[in-house]
Amino acid sequence: MVLLVLFAVVISCKKPSVQGAVSPALRDSLERFLAVAYDDNLKKELRFTNNMRALSIVSKMPNDSMARVYYFKIANRFWNMDAEPYYDSINRIILKKALMAHDDHALAKVYDYMSDSFNHKGIQDSAYYYFYKSERTYTRLKDTTNMAIAILGKAVNQYKAYDFIGTQKNVYKAIRLIGNPKEAQDKVTLIAGYNLLGCINDDLSNYNRSIDYYKRCEAIGKTLKDTARYHYHAFFTNNIGCAYQNAEDNPKAKPYFAEALKDSLLFVEMPVTYTQILNNYAYAKLRTGDKAGLPDLMEKAAHLADSLKLWTTYSSAMLSLSEYHHAGGDVIKSRHFAKEAYTVARNNKAFREIFASLKLLARFDRPNAHNYLSTFIHIKDSLQLLERRNPDKFARIEYQVDQFKQKEQRILADRDKANRKLSLLVVFMVFLLLIAAICYLVITQRSKNRSLLHIQEQQRANDEIYKLMADQQQKVEEGKQLEKRRISHELHDGVMGRLSAIRLNLSVLTRKPDENTIPECRTYIDEIQDVEKEIRIIAYDLEKNLVSGTVNFEKVVRNLFSAIEGHSDVVISFVTDGNIDWESIHNNTKMEIYRILQEALNNIDKSSQAKTVEVGMQKHGNEVVISVSDDGLGFDSKSVKHGIGLKSMASRAKAINGKLDVTSKPGSGTTVKLNFKI
Repeated sequence: MVLLVLFAVVISCKKPSVQGAVSPALRDSLERFLAVAYDDNLKKELRFTNNMRALSIVSKMPNDSMARVYYFKIANRFWNMDAEPYYDSINRIILKKALMAHDDHALAKVYDYMSDSFNHKGIQDSAYYYFYKSERTYTRLKDTTNMAIAILGKAVNQYKAYDFIGTQKNVYKAIRLIGNPKEAQDKVTLIAGYNLLGCINDDLSNYNRSIDYYKRCEAIGKTLKDTARYHYHAFFTNNIGCAYQNAEDNPKAKPYFAEALKDSLLFVEMPVTYTQILNNYAYAKLRTGDKAGLPDLMEKAAHLADSLKLWTTYSSAMLSLSEYHHAGGDVIKSRHFAKEAYTVARNNKAFREIFASLKLLARFDRPNAHNYLSTFIHIKDSLQLLERRNPDKFARIEYQVDQFKQKEQRILADRDKANRKLSLLVVFMVFLLLIAAICYLVITQRSKNRSLLHIQEQQRANDEIYKLMADQQQKVEEGKQLEKRRISHELHDGVMGRLSAIRLNLSVLTRKPDENTIPECRTYIDEIQDVEKEIRIIAYDLEKNLVSGTVNFEKVVRNLFSAIEGHSDVVISFVTDGNIDWESIHNNTKMEIYRILQEALNNIDKSSQAKTVEVGMQKHGNEVVISVSDDGLGFDSKSVKHGIGLKSMASRAKAINGKLDVTSKPGSGTTVKLNFKI
């Protein structure tokens, strides 16, 4: 039979390639390593080394879908190299990563891979377990095509364990899922299902029904484009021949085997199937009395089966050789091949061949016939007991998986419940934080508003103070102007008039400088003394009221300097380039400058012990630079913390968008420089 080969075709058809994003250089390296690992023409050591190189690259990739695709490719290469421990190891890695990523597609696929591994090892219950997990995963994905394949995988494992009822139940379940197939994949799955039903009916001696299922398989196979690729005609022609052969109708079986062997590519592309058909054909020839080519065909089949490790086929070939030599009268060879068949069949649990070899041994070795028959009965009873237990075993596996899944779902439900509680707590905490943030913002905004109001009030106060100072200065200037006009009038009306009269009276001396005129002119000299006294009086009054300049900011500053000089020994020199239009500068700005100068001069007066102070005001483009330098004691500006006065000056400079720099060294005086734009 070609049951397992056909199911392998189903599995290979259903594994799609997955594309993902990866850098071109990395992809090229991986594909190059994997291509070498896949090349059967190269040495196994070289292929293995390149596959390990690919693994070293993939193991450093993040756990994304592309990385898992490459892990599957690496696992395939290990499988093709018969490196099953590495194959299993990669599958465990994929399983872990797929669970972490909640990738159901990768989970279902790796369950299939793990089922293949356990099938290959002959551990049916574990293979069944992973096929069942694969089925459940595909159910979640609502992927009926692959769900049917997983169910069919379960059925194959049940068939191997002689659970024919469970096998048929799962096969029919898979067929119902497929329905009326349109896609090639579903048709291939349906072929595998009907083939399995044919095998079951063959084992149950329902040969006509078995042949009917095989013919259905061949009919569906003819509708596929890749029929030649999978050699469906050879498959099912062989299976029909097997059904006739098992029914001991070898004359009908023989033509089917001969027809199957006409496939010229079968030996190259499907050596396993070719070996099985060749063995069946050789046996049919023996049973029909056609000994042409025998025992060479049997020996060839045995040799191929041995090289391919097809132990069931090898055991069957040994049975054929045993019967052939018994028919030729060579009892020794007949017993030898029968014992060889029994040993190999027993080691590989090939029960059909075990029973056939025991029957032959009982016939060909009469002295030990009783022992062989006893062994036959014992194994038959054990197998029947196993058949009764197996349905329970597979049902128990599904029950355990379901229980585990229910437990997992309960854990997830509890986790979701805890997460919901945590989410509510987080929402509540966020709400509290939001309320606190709003309260903080409201309080902060109120504080800022109060601060802004205070600043505005301070600005208004500064404006009012400056206006008062300006008004006071204006009144002083008005008094000066009045005094000037008064002095002008007095000089013009009094002094100038009298001087003009004296000049005219004294001019007579130029005409008559005689003795009579001179005494008369002496009286005018006394008048000149009176004019002198009058001028002195005017000068005295002027000295009391004299101030220089016009009403502007510079005069206000000079008054500040005068006030400082009036109560200290400090001498202040003031230098300005006269290019600053103070009238265009806002009063609040001028008030802040005045306060900075006032604070700087007060600090000099109180602490610096300076003798001279230089104050400068210069304009550079749209920037005004005001500097105050003294020759006092100075201080270390880097180590000494700024006091309230310096902080106040800096704050006022910031208020007018200016920059205040204070530089000082012990013994070198201090310089305060204010820069601001106008």
